[in-house]
Amino acid sequence: MQQVIETYKKWCLRLSTARLNRWLHKVMSRHSWQDVAGQPKMKYFTQVKARPPTFVAFVSRKTLLDTDFIRNNKLNYFL
Repeated sequence: MQQVIETYKKWCLRLSTARLNRWLHKVMSRHSWQDVAGQPKMKYFTQVKARPPTFVAFVSRKTLLDTDFIRNNKLNYFL
């Protein structure tokens, strides 16, 4: 039953845009591709819905963005 409660808490998680952007800055600063010409540049990241947690990223060149990279880093940091 404890696992069900923990899962529900994660499902209801609401994160502020400021907190998400601090996380985004940390993630982007760890990777060298952020300064390479032609690579995606993140503007900001926000949560638009809590159940289920739904996020929107505002980026340039979004077709070049690896969504698995963002998803995996987000899960490791917040959950």
